Amino acid sequence: MKPLSEDFKVKSLSWSESKKPDSQNRYDYCEAKTPFGCFWISWIGFKDTNNYNVMETPWGGYMGSYGTMEEAKEECHVQFEKHLRLCLDQDTQDLSDIDGKIEIDMR
Repeated sequence: MKPLSEDFKVKSLSWSESKKPDSQNRYDYCEAKTPFGCFWISWIGFKDTNNYNVMETPWGGYMGSYGTMEEAKEECHVQFEKHLRLCLDQDTQDLSDIDGKIEIDMR
């Protein structure tokens, strides 16, 4: 499958600065807002080594754990592009490589 960015210019996800735990998240986190919802990456800030967990995606729920922040952000962007492609060219897409659930509004 050709990357979506070869056909269209897709903006990179814009990530917030690191945030401390609050009423929405028990751990340190950063977020990227999209027109479809947010990505949240969280980690335990007081540890010297961490896993970076994608705890929330625009299509719902946990996506996975990654060894570095950069890996987690890159996978978020890959999944964001895959979901955009689904919206543009649904008839020719292989859905087997899409992580997370896909909801269809039948209204």
